[in-house]
Amino acid sequence: MQDLLWHLLAATLIGFAVGLERERAQVERQASTIGGVRTFTLIGLLGGASAIAQIPWLPVVGLAAVAGLAVYSLRNSRDATSQVAALAVYVLGVLCGLGIVLPALFAGALVLGFLAFREELHAFAGGIQRAEVEAA
Repeated sequence: MQDLLWHLLAATLIGFAVGLERERAQVERQASTIGGVRTFTLIGLLGGASAIAQIPWLPVVGLAAVAGLAVYSLRNSRDATSQVAALAVYVLGVLCGLGIVLPALFAGALVLGFLAFREELHAFAGGIQRAEVEAA
């Protein structure tokens, strides 16, 4: 029982961390997104709880619900980064609920890094020359 609580906490913390970053980005860019800290925290919790419940179809229904929310929120968005992040948080929450916690936390840190270093990643990608791509 105690392990399940740790798994649920890990799923929730992944959502919380990504949600903090998305809310910061939303305020910084004054852009609409799928949600902030509360929404992403709940998405992570939902993913973890759906796996812990051990009802085989429940994680699939949850994924469909989060995907529907993501598609719906695309109407007010310039890009799909937050929507993809929401799907990632849900899937990582499911992994935590299944007991695959360490890889899920690692992947969550990667997602957080990709989101937080947006400007640096765009600058890096913009600085790559065509010849460098062709040489690789």
